[in-house]
Amino acid sequence: MQFEDRVRLARTGHYDSASTAKRMLAARMVTGLSQVKLAAAVGLNPTTIVAIEKGRQLPNWNLMAWLFEQHRIDMTFIVG
Repeated sequence: MQFEDRVRLARTGHYDSASTAKRMLAARMVTGLSQVKLAAAVGLNPTTIVAIEKGRQLPNWNLMAWLFEQHRIDMTFIVG
């Protein structure tokens, strides 16, 4: 995959909720966790993860900190 394709897929530079949702889904997929397992690991309700991945809610600090601490996924990637 070319660099330009990766940038397009990651929607780098886009700060809307739909772009954040796509990046959050990508981050979860990198972890290999289901929505339920990620929610349990972070101490959230699974419906919160669903809402984030559908763009209805933004990820909270605890979720982004956990992704960084456990998987080195930078929060600047998630938010744009």
